[in-house]
Amino acid sequence: MDGGPSRVVGAVAIAAMLLGVISSLWFGMAIRDSLGRLDSGREEKLRLATANVALRVEKESLFAQDNFAAAASKLGLFPPSENQLRKP
Repeated sequence: MDGGPSRVVGAVAIAAMLLGVISSLWFGMAIRDSLGRLDSGREEKLRLATANVALRVEKESLFAQDNFAAAASKLGLFPPSENQLRKP
């Protein structure tokens, strides 16, 4: 058996190095994928925050008292008189 144990040790060392290289490449790809998803999540968060601000502005304009009064007058409604009001 000429060099039997050293061949086994060499084969194990080469297998360990190949496993290390393959796992390093796999981890690199996983990190790149995660960073890409994180970046797209940030972009979506920014887009949703902008839409949220626009919707809040629209909500405030819709709930403005002037809009209610104008819409009520178009429908022929008017404020109640004092004798129509009931106090609890």
